[in-house]
Amino acid sequence: MKFRIISLPEFFRRIIRRKPLRSATTLKTPLNRCLSLAHLTAFCVSSIIGIGLYDLAGQLVRKYTGPSTVFNYLIVSITVVSTSLCLAELTTLMPRAGSLYIYTYVTFGECAAFCTGWIMVSVMIINTSATAKAFSDAVNRLTNGTIRHWSNANLPSLGNSEIVDSTPDLLAMVFLILLALATLSGAYISMTASLVFSGLTVIILIALSVSCFVLGDVNNFHGEDSFLPYGFKGLLEGSLLSIFTVSGFEYVANASEEAKDPRRDIPIALVLSVLTCTMANLLISFGIAYVLPHWKIIDREQKNESWVSTQLRLKEAFALQFRLNAIICKTSITVHATEFLLKGSTRVFDLILKFTCGFSEFFNTNSKAPIPRWNQVNLSYTVLNVVSVLTDLFGEFWMTLYMKNHYQASTFSHFYCLRTILGGTN
Repeated sequence: MKFRIISLPEFFRRIIRRKPLRSATTLKTPLNRCLSLAHLTAFCVSSIIGIGLYDLAGQLVRKYTGPSTVFNYLIVSITVVSTSLCLAELTTLMPRAGSLYIYTYVTFGECAAFCTGWIMVSVMIINTSATAKAFSDAVNRLTNGTIRHWSNANLPSLGNSEIVDSTPDLLAMVFLILLALATLSGAYISMTASLVFSGLTVIILIALSVSCFVLGDVNNFHGEDSFLPYGFKGLLEGSLLSIFTVSGFEYVANASEEAKDPRRDIPIALVLSVLTCTMANLLISFGIAYVLPHWKIIDREQKNESWVSTQLRLKEAFALQFRLNAIICKTSITVHATEFLLKGSTRVFDLILKFTCGFSEFFNTNSKAPIPRWNQVNLSYTVLNVVSVLTDLFGEFWMTLYMKNHYQASTFSHFYCLRTILGGTN
């Protein structure tokens, strides 16, 4: 690669130059177009359903909507489906990996695209690491903390700090290595695995919801100001909060360059996944209100335990099975959520190196699995370094943003707008 000195006017001309629309709308790509409608739908479900479902559902019923959570999700579904259709229009016009990076490059120029792309990559790396830590937490719950206790006893301590963990999280690191290898195998294999985990997640969520309706009582909807306990103000505030539970669908645009027919499949996948995830969240929230009166739900701040054991006072015979299903579902969510974050960040990283930095050699693909392998390895190494010392700092930030009373509904709406513009995750 040759470098040369350019003049200052040429420099400013280059940082505001825009990518030609014609090159962004073509369907020709070095990547393998192998993803079907089912793969794209599963990918979108992976990006929408998150760990916050378990914590947010109980808080939504307890503090904002009560049993009227049905109307809450009706409002949210109309808003989010409309937004997803707007995204579908952009994606079908420019079916390229990179989503917001490409859209910004075409409309605002190279400098804005460069900043947007690196923000997307940074947020994805942080969220991938945090999700891997969530997986480690889920497995430790299943083993009663055996792995964590062994790490604390046998691995060197890094000291007590709010920035780094006391010991490296080996389980999260192994989890990321396995997912990186799965992603290196190619889009079809990794997305098929994501399809399986997405199906497992939806099935378990339906099973949990059915359990709530079997064990609950319709009389729990009565009392404490009845069906709409917090009025229309609480309903609207809950709707703004619920947007977080069905956001993240914009990342399906990263898979458009590997879709068989992106202009037909992506709009369908967006609508199907948004409706599926909205229905799953609705059933979980409505099930909580059905099985336990909303004024008796225990706040997370009062008792830091999973809602499946504290908020749903099930019969003893069902308690262990219910908790186990919830943990398996949480583990399933972390698996395919981490996979889609790792894949999405790699695609954006590829485009930044190719178009903005000029390192097109890193975009070279392999004939057996046409993906940029070097970028996948480099990004996976970066994520491993982050997760090896990451604490619950990022998780606590998100949960604080969700749960604390002094954050008003306007904060959530403003943060969501900012998150959508900059390409954050849920």
